[in-house]
Amino acid sequence: MKKLVFFAIMLLSIVTSVSAQRANQKWYRHAIGIRVENEDLIGISYDRFLSNQTAGELFLMSDLSSGAEITGLYKYVKSLPDVPASVRWYAGCGVHIGQWEQTDIVFGVDGVLGIGYTFDQIPLNLTIDWHPIINVVTSNKNEAFIPIKFGLSARYIIE
Repeated sequence: MKKLVFFAIMLLSIVTSVSAQRANQKWYRHAIGIRVENEDLIGISYDRFLSNQTAGELFLMSDLSSGAEITGLYKYVKSLPDVPASVRWYAGCGVHIGQWEQTDIVFGVDGVLGIGYTFDQIPLNLTIDWHPIINVVTSNKNEAFIPIKFGLSARYIIE
């Protein structure tokens, strides 16, 4: 959890330290990178803008020992008033499927609410978000609803 708090503070510091941004900044179309969730999951994240205000995100997460999970999200993306265009908030929903501990197949629905920052001078996008999930199918009833799930992503902008 300390790592997550450290990265969140680092992201917020970067966002607030940048003062002069282009008002008509072009948002990226494709970005790929790494994602960390709740300090024990790591994975690959792919983000694609479908329009100026919608995006799709796919990420494959694993704890590198007991299993993996793939998630697909549809996100609504919006600028913040009186904030540079390089900062945007997003909210959305999606689904996930995976296998943990060799026998626990999980399938469920996801929500996401977060904020992202895209650098002007380098092809980098950073995001931090809240990602609660409901496992509709799982053998572990203690993990049917996971409300405390946070993620950090750092993506290289392809286009």
